[in-house]
Amino acid sequence: NFYAPWCHGCQKLEPVWEKTAAALSEKFPGDNRLALGKVDCTHPSSEALCVKHRIDAFPTILVFRKDDKANSEHESYHGERSVVALSGWAEHFMQQIRREVPTSRTVDADRDGIVDSHTGSGCMISGLIHVQRAPGMLIVQAISDSHEFNWETMDMSHTVNHLSFGPFLSETDWLVLPPHIAHSVGSLDDKEFTSDQHIPTTHEHYIKVVKHEVTPPSSWRIPPVTSYGYVVHSNNIQKVGEVPTLRLNYDILPIVVQFKEKKQAFYHFITQLCAIVGGVFTVAGIVASMLDKSVNMMKKKQELGKLG
Repeated sequence: NFYAPWCHGCQKLEPVWEKTAAALSEKFPGDNRLALGKVDCTHPSSEALCVKHRIDAFPTILVFRKDDKANSEHESYHGERSVVALSGWAEHFMQQIRREVPTSRTVDADRDGIVDSHTGSGCMISGLIHVQRAPGMLIVQAISDSHEFNWETMDMSHTVNHLSFGPFLSETDWLVLPPHIAHSVGSLDDKEFTSDQHIPTTHEHYIKVVKHEVTPPSSWRIPPVTSYGYVVHSNNIQKVGEVPTLRLNYDILPIVVQFKEKKQAFYHFITQLCAIVGGVFTVAGIVASMLDKSVNMMKKKQELGKLG
């Protein structure tokens, strides 16, 4: 149990934690394979440990197993903070130790379909948002009714798996789009952005969105494809005392860029071919004429030299 004395949630959890420890000691007397401990992250001797395990929210309950590797991620408890819930959750680990249930780092002790603890830090955000055709901003910030945060160590590092505007494109639509347009649809895709662990960091992405209309050749019999590409400029703001956030500032420009691809008729090809062939013959004729005149001039000079 990583806590801070000033945290209201930690103060409420403290008697529950003590009662849970007493209940487990009574149920498993003399068995030291399962133990509950707590760490005050504000104490100078504990600050390095809390930083190492990236404790940004209080209270944070982590599981430390004997077979954990040095830099492995530890399970984090997100269940109900009651003696019954915590005891049942802890007893599940004892069942794992005794091989009564399969070993797993994802635990649903009460089998209600809601995971009580799991590995991995952070969260994954996905969804669809309807917005007006006007400049706007999306803000991502840590908010919780059951935790209090240490903003000085809050890590807003993130990876953008996919971000796009407009309707979803089918496989055919992607084939129609020119490569540079297809790339602009997801300019932020698979990009990673990291924060300084010692300074609160806010990440800002400024996005300019442009509508594209791509009309394929009529012989393809495919309707025009509409997509929204964007260019992005990203920067970091590091300011002590500011709440770390992630901001997406977007501006949908009031313009449309149209791309039309037309195939030339066959007679255009014949005309161009004839022009090229005719040009080759013309140039060849000029070169041959110049060479002929040069040869004749040299012959005349030689004849004049013999007569002299």
